[in-house]
Amino acid sequence: MLLSHTKPLQASTLAELFGRVTETTFHVAVPQGGRKVTPADLPKGNAVLGGPPSFLVQAEGDLFLVNSVARPYVAGLQPASEGMDTTLAGKVRQEHQAWLSVEILHPEAASAANYRIVAQVIAELLSVDCLALFHPESRKLAPIDASETLTKLRAPHPITAVFGVAPGVL
Repeated sequence: MLLSHTKPLQASTLAELFGRVTETTFHVAVPQGGRKVTPADLPKGNAVLGGPPSFLVQAEGDLFLVNSVARPYVAGLQPASEGMDTTLAGKVRQEHQAWLSVEILHPEAASAANYRIVAQVIAELLSVDCLALFHPESRKLAPIDASETLTKLRAPHPITAVFGVAPGVL
């Protein structure tokens, strides 16, 4: 998500959100003794650990990474593909100040089910500060039209629905 403003996130918010999307319970992992959080702090089961700007989410045994960063993701964005909406690219170039990503951490965990989890979490996080969705592999931008974008994000194959490309295929 390319944003006009930073979207503050907390581990408890992500635990609630991933819980709604997967219809399971998530725990917030807190390290003991005030030290930094490490993957060793993940309990068995579903959990969220970390703090702004990055969080590690363990869902049904797979790991997801959520980032909310207060700087542009792509400096000097140029239309990267034929058919890219140049008006959208211009708006993103002018207003883009932050980004948020929800990613499947390990390539071997890339599955249709996990892509649906990512897309549904993004759908839950969409707000007026989202300028566009960006697919790094294909370098494609997708405009935000609230109802249409939400429908596409909730499709059986959301990456194909939103960006017109299959996951992992350029």
